[in-house]
Amino acid sequence: MKGPYYRLVGRFTQRYLRRAAGKSDNEIQKRLLFIAAAGADDYFSKIFNVQSKSAQLFPKIAIEKKLRKQQINTAFHIYLSTLLILLGNHRDQLLKETGLSEAGWIQLWCSVFEYHAEDMEHYNKELLPAYQDMRLDTLAKSATSLILASLSCASSELLFVKESILEETLAKDISAVLRVLCSEKGA
Repeated sequence: MKGPYYRLVGRFTQRYLRRAAGKSDNEIQKRLLFIAAAGADDYFSKIFNVQSKSAQLFPKIAIEKKLRKQQINTAFHIYLSTLLILLGNHRDQLLKETGLSEAGWIQLWCSVFEYHAEDMEHYNKELLPAYQDMRLDTLAKSATSLILASLSCASSELLFVKESILEETLAKDISAVLRVLCSEKGA
């Protein structure tokens, strides 16, 4: 029987991983897209508190109503857009290793993660300006508030804890991306 993890996180991760495997032209592209999907899975497993009992960090979030698929999808896209902004710091190396142009990389990313016009609005109007001062904490605060608003739980008292979880997960994902890019550079 499929439980809360599958309904809230796992089905999205599985779909993204399948799409990444099918749309990637080379192993580097696939590995980078897998890292992004796994990072989103890790983050939302913690936020929704659907990981193993021993790994639970805090009580379940107070969600006023049952979450719809579109709300969760929007939250995933906000996380993925935040990661994409941070990957921009390593754009030259990333494009060289993936063998794509910037437009090609963005098109692949949007295709794999099924972006829509409203997802691009979050990226262009809210997340990108929040990162203009090149500060992770400003970007994390903006992304966390957008994620919680999309999930209808923006009044959560755990906002600060969730910002730190987002920063930690993003840092792990960027580190994993850099390891992939550097290992290919040395190969």
